[in-house]
Amino acid sequence: MKTINYKFLLIMLISFIFLQSAKAQCVASFTYTDDGNGVITMQSTSDSIYNIWWQVDSNYIGYGDITTITLPNGTYEICMFIEDSATSCYDNTCQTIVVNDSTQNCVASFTYTDDGNGTFSFTNTSGSGLNYFWDFDVLFGFPYAISSIENPTYTYSTPGTYYVSLSIYDSINSCYDSIAQQIVFQDSISCDIVAGFTFVDNGNGDFSFINTSTSGSNLQAQWNFGDGSSSNTYNANHTFTTNGTYVVVLAAIGADSTGVPNNCMDYYTATITITDAGNPVTCNAAFVMYTDSSYNGVTVVNSSTGSNLSYFWDFGDGNTSTQAFPNYTYATAGPFELCLTVTGDSSCTSTYCDSIDAGGIVLKTDGFSINVVSPITVGIKNEIELFSTLELYPNPVKNNLTVELGLTEQTTVEIFVTDLLGKTVANIVNEEINVGTNKFTWNTGNAKNGVYLLNIISNHSRQVKKVVVNR
Repeated sequence: MKTINYKFLLIMLISFIFLQSAKAQCVASFTYTDDGNGVITMQSTSDSIYNIWWQVDSNYIGYGDITTITLPNGTYEICMFIEDSATSCYDNTCQTIVVNDSTQNCVASFTYTDDGNGTFSFTNTSGSGLNYFWDFDVLFGFPYAISSIENPTYTYSTPGTYYVSLSIYDSINSCYDSIAQQIVFQDSISCDIVAGFTFVDNGNGDFSFINTSTSGSNLQAQWNFGDGSSSNTYNANHTFTTNGTYVVVLAAIGADSTGVPNNCMDYYTATITITDAGNPVTCNAAFVMYTDSSYNGVTVVNSSTGSNLSYFWDFGDGNTSTQAFPNYTYATAGPFELCLTVTGDSSCTSTYCDSIDAGGIVLKTDGFSINVVSPITVGIKNEIELFSTLELYPNPVKNNLTVELGLTEQTTVEIFVTDLLGKTVANIVNEEINVGTNKFTWNTGNAKNGVYLLNIISNHSRQVKKVVVNR
């Protein structure tokens, strides 16, 4: 009977484990050179021959020991992946590089349209004949959360904010670029709120405001009285301490059954003049902000009071103005704290601030403009008083959009269409219109698919409505 040599078996076992460990061990490494003008060459320095592939910002760009790519100026993460199928060896490594001298013209860009029900149609504007990689920012999305076609469509099942990215690669010129845009899929809300209020002058600057807003359920109210004071009661009472002209704004906000505000809102404004306030102060800084539309920026009504006023606006981004009614464009989305300081007779100084953010008047997704106007410019009348009806149909539109406008008085009306950059693409009407219901037609003609703004301007107000062209 043979005896078992346990020492030999132990040595064999240790040797086998060592060989398997050594066999499976591999280390990915590479160097890169900046050849100028955005040309980057990557070369593997791994100690064996493996299957090698490369990625830039998580997108495949090439295969092999050496690869070259041309990048626009920016910061990138370059990753190398190695695999040896014979030894089941796998490893990867990444390096961050900065390109600041590129002259290449490979620039990723895209536009999109929203049907309002979660389906977004994306249009590549980077050029044709490229390799495309879309990421719709959905983990395990269905039907797919990625795409390689030039102009994809994706349907989101859950409302929310998403960051859609497009990466392009030109295999002929070794050109690569990527871009991401934020999109928002909101719940479908039947937004039929019509804000409104009346008021009673009780004397000595004391006013009672009665909320007459209609439609919607669980309406919430936000009042701004134009003198730096506000209220969130449904009906409001306010005493003005300074003689002057004030723009009072009511924001009627829809809410769900639990009282959480939704995305449905309407504004109503009225201008009132106070002449009997007791013991007025020498000066008072005040302004009111409200959106003209989702795209057209923010109107700021400077309703400050006092004699011989001088003005100092602080836009909250390091820039200022000493004009009474400046126009200003923000380069980024914010939020910003807008402040106005006025100085009047007898060295009176007053400061008022309000925020431009999600808790204030508006939160933009990119740069936007503000337009400061006087209370008289706002026009005393509210557009709800002048426009009894305003309907656009069909929207989205293929060929002909009907604008149905009801007027409560005869007035001059200008209606025109612009793109999102403010370029006029169609003039519909600019003439005196009679009282009653009037219909106008915009033939979309050669307008490309996308989002446009329908502008309706009268002597008293301005309305801006979104129109989607989708053939």
